[in-house]
Amino acid sequence: MHIVNMAKRGAQFIIATHSPILLGVPEADIVSFDESGMARCAYEDTESYRVTELFINHRGALLERLLREDGEA
Repeated sequence: MHIVNMAKRGAQFIIATHSPILLGVPEADIVSFDESGMARCAYEDTESYRVTELFINHRGALLERLLREDGEA
């Protein structure tokens, strides 16, 4: 990945993303911005990671619930 190679050479990046792939770049400093302010957090504590993990582990049930046409949730 070009970002990783450039960072190894001393480049720094500020990237705003919800991508669990970009958030997972080795040695990335992840800063969360929410209603309580800014704070560093671990990759596994990001909402993007948690939502992706939930989807992967419960894909069928989530899709059934999301695609239900009767309006029931």
